[in-house]
Amino acid sequence: MIDEASSVSDDLYRALRPMRAVSSGSLWLMSTPNGKSGFFYREWSGDKDWVRIKATAEEYPRIPTAFSTRSARLSAKVGTARSTAANS
Repeated sequence: MIDEASSVSDDLYRALRPMRAVSSGSLWLMSTPNGKSGFFYREWSGDKDWVRIKATAEEYPRIPTAFSTRSARLSAKVGTARSTAANS
């Protein structure tokens, strides 16, 4: 199980995969998106044989809509700030 997989390096992911060979174990990747790069993005958007489950905060009844709306606005502001900083 790799939590916040979009923040884990490709090298670490490649190092962990062979460990499954002995047990034929499952590999679970969980994460929030973090751009269109890295192994998590490639595995999520690729055509390999994965079971993909997408769950958004809006689908979870215990999270109030007002909270999700504020969080989305904040995320948009942070994303804009990152883009601006990256282009400077």
